[in-house]
Amino acid sequence: INKRLFDSPMKGEFNTSTAQHKNERKSDTLEAVRLRLHTSQLPEHLPCRENEFEQICAFVKQSIRKDALCRSMYISGVPGTGKTATVIQAIRQLKLSKDCADFDFIMVNGMEVADPKEIFFEIYIQLFNVKKKIAANTARQKLNNIFQSFDKSRRPLVLLVDELDLLCTKRQDVVYDIFNWSSNEESRVSVLAIANTLDLPERLLSRRVGSRLGLNRMCFQPYDHDEISSIIKDRLCGSAAVEEDAVELASRKVASVSGDLRKALDILRRAAQIAIDSKSKRLSMKHVQEAVKEASTTASVELVRSLSVHSELILRAALAEHASSGLDELPFSDLLKQYRLQCHVAKLPPLPMSSAYRNAMELCSMHLLAAAPGINAFSRRFRLGMTAYEAKFALKQTAIQVS
Repeated sequence: INKRLFDSPMKGEFNTSTAQHKNERKSDTLEAVRLRLHTSQLPEHLPCRENEFEQICAFVKQSIRKDALCRSMYISGVPGTGKTATVIQAIRQLKLSKDCADFDFIMVNGMEVADPKEIFFEIYIQLFNVKKKIAANTARQKLNNIFQSFDKSRRPLVLLVDELDLLCTKRQDVVYDIFNWSSNEESRVSVLAIANTLDLPERLLSRRVGSRLGLNRMCFQPYDHDEISSIIKDRLCGSAAVEEDAVELASRKVASVSGDLRKALDILRRAAQIAIDSKSKRLSMKHVQEAVKEASTTASVELVRSLSVHSELILRAALAEHASSGLDELPFSDLLKQYRLQCHVAKLPPLPMSSAYRNAMELCSMHLLAAAPGINAFSRRFRLGMTAYEAKFALKQTAIQVS
């Protein structure tokens, strides 16, 4: 590989145009506020993640030195805590640094492929900057051949694998190959892997895969309300169009449930639109309150409100199991066990297994749950059909109160 790849490391999903930020600062309108609060806007710096940023920069710098060994790092943390954004910002800064060695960067996401093996095709087309369709297995073989052979002209490659847990198959051969590259000195590949689950390597990965993942770990803690407020105020650049109490209210609402920054941004963006529609010149607490209230009447909330008692308990069980295990997917056997526990707390007799399974599949038809392909009901894997935040919020609106 002799091309100088990825001088602009992203594919455009984040906008960090300095000129755009300057123009927005000149404008103090609510429409400008909405733009600044969009989740796709990656700020020029990331408040409250300075330590993680420095650690990632140090990891990459050490990985791309001429005499460096290939390495890997596992990054965990609940959604909306800045994991991906921090890595991207670190890569951008290093790409612009004159003191940093040249390197290539590829970013792939387990959520964007229908089959885990397709991740090899995604890596292949980015590596060679080609559009030609080839089979995933062919791409995999070509990549393995490349990274198992020595080529002194090959630039170091930093590979970011987001949503790693979605690539964990029963055989674990996909993640094994990826981490095997980073354990082969000749490959010049270092891997940054991101997932929500803190102990995913211990829970989902076999010892042979875990040994290749290595010991570099980083956990992003959920933002508290002060941090959410600080980040939002930084994005607003001192705008007089937003009242400070409005920011505080949105920050506290989200911090009390999840610490997911994106939810606070979404609430404030909607509040800004409500303020615009009502011809207000400033975004106030009443607009945030209306945005929060509006969110409680979304389609998902209405669906949850329409559920039977046992369907709701199954959904609660899925959320509880997700929270306790940290895993996005769970076998029906675990869901059933948690459902029976929820029934015990609610002082209700549980449904037979077959009926509970039918209810779970009905939840899938409503997109409140999602089921992986499978024939064996007991081992079939389920996941929430929405974010944990949305599920928790929707369930808070219903009458049943179980822990």
